[in-house]
Amino acid sequence: MFFFFFFQAEDGIRDAQESRGLGDVYKRQYQRRVRGVGASLMADAIPGQRLGNTSEFHGGRGTHTQNTWVYASVVGAIRTVPFGEGSMIEVLRENDAGTVLPAVGDLVLCKIVRVTQRHAQAAIMCVGETVLKESFNGMIRVEDIRLAEVDRLDVYNCFRPGDVVRAQVISLGDRRSYYLTTAKNELGVVFAQSEAGVCMVPMSWEEMVCPHTKVKEARKVAKVLVDEADVIHSEDQPEL
Repeated sequence: MFFFFFFQAEDGIRDAQESRGLGDVYKRQYQRRVRGVGASLMADAIPGQRLGNTSEFHGGRGTHTQNTWVYASVVGAIRTVPFGEGSMIEVLRENDAGTVLPAVGDLVLCKIVRVTQRHAQAAIMCVGETVLKESFNGMIRVEDIRLAEVDRLDVYNCFRPGDVVRAQVISLGDRRSYYLTTAKNELGVVFAQSEAGVCMVPMSWEEMVCPHTKVKEARKVAKVLVDEADVIHSEDQPEL
């Protein structure tokens, strides 16, 4: 008695190129999908694929680090971007291919998450008018808060955790954070809550006040920029 077994290969394996396993199948199928929507990035990473050494790259989205190596965590396209003195390597899924990255000179909105004696750590939420799908780490060093009286600055008197700050990217920073500055009149805190949980009102470039408790708190306040069109419109309104 004889038994015959028939196996059907996965779609994509039976081609002229030698296959190294099921991972190659998924990789080639994903490349076809990406090319089909006109993306310029080639999808050439699968989960677990080694992308590079941590001495060369800082792991970004879609990656994880183990020992001294950066590995892909998702199926997608590999992208490298300048970051600090080196490069950051990412694996982008189909929907992330057009993600905006902060660049030197960009105005950003960030939320203060931690304050120390030497700097404030922030999460960058917006670049220009673009809201980011996920935040990037930013750092405002004490020497980048103001142009004058840097030696006498207390970071806690400029920012508090939870403050929303308008800042400018001045450097791609180290391997962990973008360096930001608020050393211009139009840069600084644009939203802050008092200890009572109430939105505070700017009193000057270095103070805000809680409208309920009337308690004043120190901040590096951003100068409010008024659109010229709004000024003209308000001047045209008749007095009541």
